[in-house]
Amino acid sequence: MKWREVLADEGIAVDVVDSRRVLLSDERVSAEVIMWLHESTRPLTPSKVPALPSGPALLAVPRGTAAFVEHARSHGWSVVSDDGMLDVDLGGRRIVRRPGADEQSSGQRKASGRTGSVPWAQFSVVRAIAALAAGDGGHVRTTQQHLSRIVGASQPTVSRALRRIEAAGLIETGRSSVVVGDLSLLASWWLRNYPGPGGITGYWYGLDAPADQVRDAVRVLGVDAERIAISGEVAADVMAPWQRPQQAKVYVRAARPLTPAGLVAVPSAGAATVQVTIPDDPGVWLSAAWGVPSFGDAAEFADPLQILYDLEQSPSPTAQEAQARLLDQLRGPLAQRWANSVGVAQ
Repeated sequence: MKWREVLADEGIAVDVVDSRRVLLSDERVSAEVIMWLHESTRPLTPSKVPALPSGPALLAVPRGTAAFVEHARSHGWSVVSDDGMLDVDLGGRRIVRRPGADEQSSGQRKASGRTGSVPWAQFSVVRAIAALAAGDGGHVRTTQQHLSRIVGASQPTVSRALRRIEAAGLIETGRSSVVVGDLSLLASWWLRNYPGPGGITGYWYGLDAPADQVRDAVRVLGVDAERIAISGEVAADVMAPWQRPQQAKVYVRAARPLTPAGLVAVPSAGAATVQVTIPDDPGVWLSAAWGVPSFGDAAEFADPLQILYDLEQSPSPTAQEAQARLLDQLRGPLAQRWANSVGVAQ
């Protein structure tokens, strides 16, 4: 979202605290405040302003009118929009920006069409099937009860997910088996349908190679992160070397500023060399950690389908080749490790 850039234009840095809070700071005046973040993918009307959490809170929206901002402010919110509206209380300092109609129109960004909660468990079923299929040549000997234990979801949820992907022609189900005809087709379905991990992302920039930046980030994040999963170009380069990484993607359960790692906070993904995400999707994490000792004892790989997805988001011109290379390795030399990563025996 562009709202981070709107804040950056006013000299306000954004750091991720956890999956629901951000730290806003302005070093010029030594002001900072931790705020609850409510990020909407759609414009809101005044009547749709959410209830205020306990404590300072920031409402980030794609577009905002002066009337909407005033209404949200009257209900205790600080407000920022992608199209340049800003009204934020920063430790007793109020920063207000009201762009003109032309500026606001030129800064508008189309909102996402996705609404409602995401059925994470359904995507986790696909993750589990892909891993088991890779380790067993496409023929998964399993049951809905087994998949339910792997995913941590109810059997009806697993059943609905299997029906959906079977209707797409990607699998055939039996009483105690699932046959995956083509793992590449299943991965393609994933990339078309997965909505992304959700949550909050912090953007950081450094001058060292992205892999070195990840090592430094892991050292700083340490035990506070609980789990640190490496994804994207850096993970793909370790699992199936193909390209020189330009960016790094890291998933954590809890974050902290990475300035001690020599990184600088930036407002957008395009300016970042390291992205640190606290995801909403629990499927990002492998059931049995697939460790990456070269990045520190706390580091592990993200789910391989997540790595493929993050490669899809990469601006690198060789990202598609890296995807294909990684998928070949996951069907070959890495297949059994992938299967073992689901971590639940029958």
